[in-house]
Amino acid sequence: MHINDIENIMNYLFSAALKKCGNFEDAEDLTSETLLAALKYPNEIQDIKKWLSGVLNHKYYDMLRHKYKPVSYTHLRAHETKAN
Repeated sequence: MHINDIENIMNYLFSAALKKCGNFEDAEDLTSETLLAALKYPNEIQDIKKWLSGVLNHKYYDMLRHKYKPVSYTHLRAHETKAN
């Protein structure tokens, strides 16, 4: 793979991440995590752009699950009881 190809893929991934995240910092993190995944599985990738797009989507949903963990009703009741 040529250096220009890598730059194009990185730009593509960052652009896609920025559209999903809406902020620069999260898009940078998401792009980095996606590229690190490619380094872990170099022999399993045939269509790199398609594979990395899939990884980016999975990493994005992982990020959302981590950021916005649902709060259980029991947890809210316990917190409410302590406040009173």
